[in-house]
Parts: sequence; structure tokens; C-alpha cells
Amino acid sequence: MMVLAEVDIISSLTWLGSVALRKPTVVYLKTFLVGIGGSMVAMLLWITCALFLPIYLPFLISRVTGTGGVGAAYIRSGSVLVAALIGFVIGAAWEMRRLRLI
Repeated sequence: MMVLAEVDIISSLTWLGSVALRKPTVVYLKTFLVGIGGSMVAMLLWITCALFLPIYLPFLISRVTGTGGVGAAYIRSGSVLVAALIGFVIGAAWEMRRLRLI
């Protein structure tokens, strides 16, 4: 009986030790890096959708239909920053949820 009690105590201490080894600064650093990656992906998607598609889509349609087409587009820095902020929040929340901090 005494041996079983010691094994249970040791196994519970090992489990507590593995939880205690998860340092909060590393978790927050990982979350920050994933958030930065999410913001980069969101910015690239926004620039692709807001700049390149309005310019090249009329040219592609004009080639298919055989008529002339002109396209123009511009991006202000505010819209790119909003896309980056949204991407950062989504990426960081996803990583924190994955690490079960939320």
C-alpha cells in the first residue's frame, strides 16, 4: 500500500512539474510572433485584393470579351494598417487558444 501511495504522489508531482515548466514569457513570445505572421499574411491578401485585382481583372475580362478595358487602383496606408491589425488579433488569438491560455 505504501508503495502505491508514493507512486501516485510522484506521478502527480511530475504532472505539476510539466505544467510549471511552461514559461509565460515564451508563450507570449510565441503568441506575438504568430500575431506578426498573421498580420503579414493579412496585409499581403489585402494588397493583392485591393491593388492587383482591380488593375488586372479588367485586362483579363477585355481579353476574353474582345473589348478594351482600363483598370486603376490605389491603397491608402490606413486600410493596410487595419488589415494588419485584424490579422494580428486573429493570429494571436488563435495561438493563445491553441496554447489554451484563453
